Amino acid sequence: MAGGFDHTFVLTDGGPVADGLRGAARVVEPVTGRTLTVFTDRPGVQFYSGTMLDGSNTFPDGRPARRGDAFCLEPQDFPDAPNRPDYPSTVLRPGGTYRSRILLRCGVDTA
Repeated sequence: MAGGFDHTFVLTDGGPVADGLRGAARVVEPVTGRTLTVFTDRPGVQFYSGTMLDGSNTFPDGRPARRGDAFCLEPQDFPDAPNRPDYPSTVLRPGGTYRSRILLRCGVDTA
């Protein structure tokens, strides 16, 4: 019905770890083998599949960006966390500091 995805996925332990961060997502482009792996300290990752792309924006080569032509992976806290005591807290008190870490690892699968 929505024409794509715009959902937060809950990250669990047990996956790959890099520099103390848990693996959130791994993407492989099957023709070239290019890879993108996302690591984070956030509890979730938002996957958005470009449902609002309508051709009014263009890629660097001039092609129009249409629905489903691109995607985003956004490590983050859970939406609605301030209203859900069962979610990890997102409260930042006056004078507090917010820190978040994200590591993007690009590569090529040769197998």
